[in-house]
Order: sequence, then structure tokens, then C-alpha cells
Amino acid sequence: RYPFRGSVTNTVAFFPRAWWRPVAGLEVYGGPLVAFTNVSYADPRESRFQGGRPTNPFGGEPGAYLGTEFDLGVRYRVIAFGTELTLGLEGGVLQPGDALADADDETIGPVTGGRALLSYRL
Repeated sequence: RYPFRGSVTNTVAFFPRAWWRPVAGLEVYGGPLVAFTNVSYADPRESRFQGGRPTNPFGGEPGAYLGTEFDLGVRYRVIAFGTELTLGLEGGVLQPGDALADADDETIGPVTGGRALLSYRL
């Protein structure tokens, strides 16, 4: 187990975002998240497999640029009878940086992800 419980550590990130509300209750938002490590990213396990030479998890040279993620979301909120219903969709595409390059200095392709949101408050 890791003491940080899956949260991001040793990272500097910039996440400028913009919001647009075309109609009441509807919100569209997004922006780029640019992430760097405080020090070059080396993986202890992979470094051991490489004979002690510092390497990242893919066997490449340690780097500090984790990558840029482009995020976009839409959320609709309605209030009725003193309750609030929120529906939303969010998605993102990560373009990995040099900290995630392999031994041939090539990064993996773009990584995508998304989620649906549903919230009901009484």
C-alpha cells in the first residue's frame, strides 16, 4: 500500500478553465491541465529491473513533463419543489509528456476517459 492513497503527489499542475452558461441551468466548461513533477519522474521498481539506472515506469529516461490533459464537461441543474437535480457528462484526453516516454523516447498514444454525474439533493 502507498501512504498517499492514490492521490497525486510531487506534482505541479496548471488548470485554467472557462465556463459558459448558454441558458439557465446549463453550464459548459473546460480547459487544459498541464502537469509537471517536482523532480524527474523515476520508478523504483522499473529502475531496479534496469540494474539500478533511474528510469520511468516505461523504461525511459526520467522526465519532468507529465503531459497535457484537455477536459470538457457539460452540466444541467434544475431546482423543483425545493430539491435540486444535477446531470452531467465530463471527458478528457491526456497527451502524455516526456516523463511517460519509453526507452525509444516514444510516448504512449493519447489516453481518454470520462464520467457521468447524477446528483439529487433534498
